[in-house]
Amino acid sequence: MYMQNYKFGLSMRLPEGKLPGFYAQIIKAIAGKVSLWDRDKELLILNNEEERATIKDVLNHYKVYHEEMDVWLLPDNAVKYRNYEDYGFESKQGYAYLYADKVALYRVLPLFHLTEMDTKPCLLQLEENLIVSFHAEPGDIYYVDVDHKEWVNRIAAAYGHSVTWL
Repeated sequence: MYMQNYKFGLSMRLPEGKLPGFYAQIIKAIAGKVSLWDRDKELLILNNEEERATIKDVLNHYKVYHEEMDVWLLPDNAVKYRNYEDYGFESKQGYAYLYADKVALYRVLPLFHLTEMDTKPCLLQLEENLIVSFHAEPGDIYYVDVDHKEWVNRIAAAYGHSVTWL
């Protein structure tokens, strides 16, 4: 399963008018409790819910507004399409992410014994709305806008395929 690439995020909104060292003080307090997987500006990225709960306690102590913002970590072989930046970002450490609440991920599976030639037209049409795709076993994984799920199901069915939503 692909769930190991799901990361737990916390987006901070730092209070106005604080001294420049305030952010550094928060990061130091967090570092004493958990290891961040990654961060990008005011978005802290973690491996699990327990780490996020620990960081929430630190942020509450410093009276920093925060909200959960989970992300999908993309593998190195991910192909990013033209609208990727509307749904994700690359961190300063070079990792690519998608915002989990904005995307849905799926695999396309033929319903019958179809050849690659039979599958290609379906995949070409689905590509119109792709945000990211990458090769994984047992089949490629595709990301689309969360509002395009019904469209994906209809296109796949029209070509004799089914969709498995992950």
